[in-house]
Amino acid sequence: MSSSTPEAAREVLSGTPSFLTFGAWEAEGTVFEVASRRRLDTRQVIPYFEHLGRLHVGVLQRRRASRALRGAPLLGLEPIGIDFGGVDETGDILEYGRSVFNARTRVPIDEQRLKVPLPSYARSIGYLTELTLPLFLAIHPPSSPEIDVEWDGARHRLLFRPADALLNEVEAGVHPHSEDLLLLLRALLGPVTAPARPPPEDSPGARALIEREPTRVWDVERLAAFVERALDAQTAAGFRRRPPLTGAELRFLHAHRVHLDGQWWEVVTPGTGQSLTVLPFVRHGGETYFVLWSETRVAALERRVLQPLYDLPMHPRYVNATGFFLTQAETRALPSDTALQELVARRLGSALGQPVGVRSLRRLGAGAEPAPAVSAEVRHRVACELDVSELRTLPDEVFLIRAAELSRAVAEGRVRDPVIVSGLLTLGAELAVDPFREARTAPVESRLGFLDTMTHGSTVQRRLKTYSSIEQEQLQAPTYARLMTLLQHEYGVRVAYPQNEADRSFFKAAFRVFMAADRGENRALQGLHWSHDAFHFALGNHTLPPPADFERWYVEGEPVPPAPPPEGPAFEQYARALKSSEDEATFFSFWTLYQEVPSLARYVGSLTFHEALRDMGITERATSRSLFDALTVRAEIPTEAERSEAYRSRKDIRDLFEYMRGFRDYHLKDIREAWKYATRDMYRGFFLRFGLYSGEADAYVHGVKAFQARLDAYPPGLNPLLAQCADVRVALALRVYDGTKALRLVRTTQADTQETARQRRREFLHSVVEPYFAALEEQHRALEALRARVRNAEMVPLNEYTHADIQALAATVETLRGRLWDDVERTGLLTAEALASERTRELPR
Repeated sequence: MSSSTPEAAREVLSGTPSFLTFGAWEAEGTVFEVASRRRLDTRQVIPYFEHLGRLHVGVLQRRRASRALRGAPLLGLEPIGIDFGGVDETGDILEYGRSVFNARTRVPIDEQRLKVPLPSYARSIGYLTELTLPLFLAIHPPSSPEIDVEWDGARHRLLFRPADALLNEVEAGVHPHSEDLLLLLRALLGPVTAPARPPPEDSPGARALIEREPTRVWDVERLAAFVERALDAQTAAGFRRRPPLTGAELRFLHAHRVHLDGQWWEVVTPGTGQSLTVLPFVRHGGETYFVLWSETRVAALERRVLQPLYDLPMHPRYVNATGFFLTQAETRALPSDTALQELVARRLGSALGQPVGVRSLRRLGAGAEPAPAVSAEVRHRVACELDVSELRTLPDEVFLIRAAELSRAVAEGRVRDPVIVSGLLTLGAELAVDPFREARTAPVESRLGFLDTMTHGSTVQRRLKTYSSIEQEQLQAPTYARLMTLLQHEYGVRVAYPQNEADRSFFKAAFRVFMAADRGENRALQGLHWSHDAFHFALGNHTLPPPADFERWYVEGEPVPPAPPPEGPAFEQYARALKSSEDEATFFSFWTLYQEVPSLARYVGSLTFHEALRDMGITERATSRSLFDALTVRAEIPTEAERSEAYRSRKDIRDLFEYMRGFRDYHLKDIREAWKYATRDMYRGFFLRFGLYSGEADAYVHGVKAFQARLDAYPPGLNPLLAQCADVRVALALRVYDGTKALRLVRTTQADTQETARQRRREFLHSVVEPYFAALEEQHRALEALRARVRNAEMVPLNEYTHADIQALAATVETLRGRLWDDVERTGLLTAEALASERTRELPR
């Protein structure tokens, strides 16, 4: 394969790109340009094996069009990249990544050795939205040290080399290479033991700076709180997204199309294409403190706009080293250590607003390519010790953090700047830190289970896509897709198919278990019904306060009291709560869903509310909701409708509105029916006790009315650990039902009012069921504590430990079911047949 450039024809890309997307954001009068891939992220794989006691790795040697733009040799080295272009709405990168890797490399995976994932990293946080997801994959030793492969319409080569020798070559700049490769090789090998040295002397001014601004010294908790804090309204208001740009409208980025290997590649070049990123630090008291920036980056904001809802969750705040693009004159300083040190001092002083000195400077390897697939940038990286004796204050965004704390933050996936990570790895031996030591060690079986969970994608999406013919269409609605994410995070993914209306209502009303009821209707229409019910699940359900004296009623054996008439203040509060929920879910399925995906209307044989309003010239949400409330809450034909020519001239619109006027009485009839069951449910206090129902009407109504705003703000990204916790929550809910079912069965079989029966019921309640519920409460507290530990969805040891603890909790909760029925069996109050039925029952009945 030739490494010369004349064959790579290029042209300016002035129009709209076909593969990339050019975005623009304005903040404080400055416009920031952002480039995005069609699929935002890539898996970066380094296969590895041991041979004769030495660690070997496989790297990809391929030609890149981006190198042609700067006149460099086309051949370079990089990890094996897997674009997620073939991943559908389920977000399953597990099987997709495996199949692509197998098809491309034809090297056998060694399932008996450890897979090593690392946290995700940004490619270039200033102007690219892309994240890279690294993975070290154990393979069986290949038959040859070089394997010819082919994809993307071109031939490439896999090179297998000793990892330490390859790292030395890459650091020396022997090969053009991606920045990922350098980082990953350092991470896999870990720091080499440093020779013992006396503690370094303090950097000039470091002690005074640290003592003067102690609040600027962060620990890992402070750093985590910053990067994971939600984007507040004031910060968000400082950024305004502008319409997407064409190539000709770019000012900072320059876009080209390069023809290479029979196809055109779109490539951007930021500024001159040469950048310098500096990792500054000071020393004090034998500790090294890095000087970093805490920022909200427009590349992250752009990513959130483009991000599929089931993609990797990502916060918009970054912790960065100090980076800047070089002018043509400044690039001439790169070869000279003296000139480079002067350049770094000048640029850092400018960024900090005060002069600083550079005591020493260390290059972090040769210049490398942050994203060779889409960018021609070459980034140069240095670490330097500062003289801060003249530095009086720090900019608001700047903080200091000790090396050990920064290492922990990197290990936990809180830092996405690859220069920080790579620099920390390079300096790791002398700093006595190794952020990925735990990542390189774990039992193979538990690691595989963790990776399967974290990369399997959305179980909800997978089930829904097979449930109804229109689910893929509905999932294009952002509100519906966010709803699915929220439900999976909060209420679990257990899918049941109740065979009768009683079971269906039970699931919907009590436990919010993910379910789909086969109504014997057209499958597409079932999907529309499901979307309405799913909204109800998220809103939750309201019931009446518990009976005043459940224990006395249960022990004495009194009959269930008759339902009071549906009237009075208690009923009015109950009706207000249920009506609010029904209106919210109905407006979603009547207007929001069709507003976001108008094509869904073709599945409905009659005129939809959304179509009617559109034909009347009404497309704004607030107006649509006010008309909806007039019709369904007050049973009025709104004045806006009566003035509309479309309403006056079209019978189908008038008929639709008349039909919707009937919702008030129809809903009230259903609420009266629900009232009868709610007032006679003597066991509802247990469901309130565990939060399966809401018992305070005002708080419930407030939550219902605020739900749409909460959903609109719900961040994209599926967190599998939260979904796991939600599954445990489902299991706990069903175990609550087991407890109430045991109470019901015993009261039925011991129904007489004699003292012996009363004593049996009393002992059963206090000796069997109450201890059982106390055990459930203990597990519920444990679950909430586990949920509080879930801060991101990175594949890091911290989350691996949480994953194992969630699995252990799920197993404990499951044992409680058997323990309950064992305890019931020992009382001798139920028959063997009844016990056997409850031990194997799938659905609550």
